[in-house]
Amino acid sequence: MKKVTLSMKAQEQYEIIIRLAEGHITKKYAEIKIGCSRRHINRLLIKYNVLRKAGFIHGNTGRLPVHAFSDQKKKEIVTIYNNKYWDANFTHCCGLLEKYDSIKVSPSTLRKILHEEFILSPRATRRTKKQMNKILRDMHKAAKTQKEREQIEASIILLEEIFLISTSPSFIESDFP
Repeated sequence: MKKVTLSMKAQEQYEIIIRLAEGHITKKYAEIKIGCSRRHINRLLIKYNVLRKAGFIHGNTGRLPVHAFSDQKKKEIVTIYNNKYWDANFTHCCGLLEKYDSIKVSPSTLRKILHEEFILSPRATRRTKKQMNKILRDMHKAAKTQKEREQIEASIILLEEIFLISTSPSFIESDFP
């Protein structure tokens, strides 16, 4: 028999419907406790009688949203950013991805995808760089294997190099004509 886990709301509904099915409470009381109509209470009773606990699991449980990016698409975006658009800020990169690579992504989504890989925008503020550095250092302390530590150290070094390049006078002068 498959173990069924419910959300807190579904678990509460399930327990109320059990009490209703056993005759401990009335349908009117169940309506008030669940906050739904008599008709919905009847539907929940039928679900309970046919499927038991499994009937209270939401139909979309475990599914990704239709508009979500797959892991493969995320890796493709990261690769394209690293190879082609590494010097573009995230908003500009979104336009370039849509124009030249036929990938439509919002700046906030691109930011989330790249931050998961510890990639910062060239326009990132000092505060953002410090926060990312702190996260990486905390992960380094918590890393269990040497391989994980080496990967995190490489990310820290890369982040520090970006910070040094972006604060150097030649970079600042070349950015503004």
